Amino acid sequence: MLLREISPSNLRLQNQSLQGEVPLTFYAKGQIIPLADFSFCQIYKGIVQLGRLGNNQKEVILGWLSPNHIFGVTNDLMSSQSHQLLAMTDVYVRFYRPQEVSRNPQLAKQLVAELSYHLLKIEQMVIINSLKKIETRLEELLTMLKKEVGHSVEQGTRLTARFTHKNLADAIGTTRVTITRILGEWKSKNIIEFDSDHHLIIKF
Repeated sequence: MLLREISPSNLRLQNQSLQGEVPLTFYAKGQIIPLADFSFCQIYKGIVQLGRLGNNQKEVILGWLSPNHIFGVTNDLMSSQSHQLLAMTDVYVRFYRPQEVSRNPQLAKQLVAELSYHLLKIEQMVIINSLKKIETRLEELLTMLKKEVGHSVEQGTRLTARFTHKNLADAIGTTRVTITRILGEWKSKNIIEFDSDHHLIIKF
């Protein structure tokens, strides 16, 4: 483990009444979740990829958000124009405005915890991408994804979202061809496999 983990269970909202007052919004797999009109969004169901546009306008993947996590635009460095939320699966989200946060101490407390959580995940992605060998980068990325979006099955740990070879390549700064080659080698060694829905099952 590269960094100390913060358990998602510690990030759940306690105020169920506020959740009940805020409607759910649906986004289909592959859709961009807009943030321009809202300050914060909480993932209720599904997996969302968090990215940021670099100076060269190329997206840098910062991590993934699973149910109960919140992402917020809190200052100019975290503007809605520079960040992008992509639905990796069909997702339901709740949007919160600053006024709603200020009226709910539990929600405000969670946002502070989420900020620390996101900073840790961004640091973890930076460390992964600093590793010299692409195979090691991929191994560390999959180890992180197991904890973030995986669940146990008989064969190993299945990733809840379908990650394409390009998704994985973009996350660790390599090419789709390289990822295809490495995964092919790992599959032949029974280190990973794909189920009938093309979801990755990790066996290490």
